[in-house]
Amino acid sequence: MAILKTYLLAPNFTTHLGANVQLGTIIANPFRPSKWIGKIPLHIETDTHVEYDRSISPGVSASMHVNAFAKFLETASGTIGLQKDKTILDHYTMDSLETISYKRDITDDEAAEMVRANSNLQEVMKSGILGSVPIYIVTGLKVAKGFHLTSEVTKSKGANIGADIPITDQVSAGAELSVSQTKTLSEQSSTAQDIVFAYQLHAVANKGYWKKRRVDIDIYAPKAAALGKDTRTTEDAVAVAGATTEDFEEAQLDYGDVAVTEHNAYDGKGDISCICIAFKEQA
Repeated sequence: MAILKTYLLAPNFTTHLGANVQLGTIIANPFRPSKWIGKIPLHIETDTHVEYDRSISPGVSASMHVNAFAKFLETASGTIGLQKDKTILDHYTMDSLETISYKRDITDDEAAEMVRANSNLQEVMKSGILGSVPIYIVTGLKVAKGFHLTSEVTKSKGANIGADIPITDQVSAGAELSVSQTKTLSEQSSTAQDIVFAYQLHAVANKGYWKKRRVDIDIYAPKAAALGKDTRTTEDAVAVAGATTEDFEEAQLDYGDVAVTEHNAYDGKGDISCICIAFKEQA
């Protein structure tokens, strides 16, 4: 049976126990645990579990491959391609790792009463563009003692361009050029103080419609859960469709160092046009 991954890594490793990430706080954004919108009005006993000499090595790898093909005037053809890869490997070690959590879960009735009694929570849950949105309660903390971090980021990028020109019906000549570049950044650090390493959330959400609407609380287990990220190398899925220069410019949100330029090409008579989108590296 697979272990349910429920802990998210803290936004940084400088938050001390008892600071702005605390058990029982209520937040609107699950990835901003220090921005409270309230605290639960309940007094629930906590439990502490201790692990010694803990070592964790989550890794993430992403790839983007783009290839374009063009054929001009039924004679010459060419291809241009772009490849971009990024691999992040973090290695965490700690003398001990304490998991502090509630001894029991908050019930649906307790969550419903908490929302009914707090107009601020009601307003936050009504603020969704397409309907009600959940709020989150911090119900678990992992506190690292003697924490050490080793991080390595490897980025590689490359491009290839090729051309093919027919000489006769049976013979053609072509050439291809490829270039690539790889950069690696390594970092090491350690802390003297105990720090909040990860946190667990329960989501409080409205379920059902109209008179059957109710408040429900359940463990929050996103794909980005800490200690359980998929470390297998993955490649982004690509959907094939017509694209414009604007489409490629929007893609720069994820690949900011990729720039594109647009060129117009015409046949000898000026009747047929071809828009060529070229990739260029920014300094």
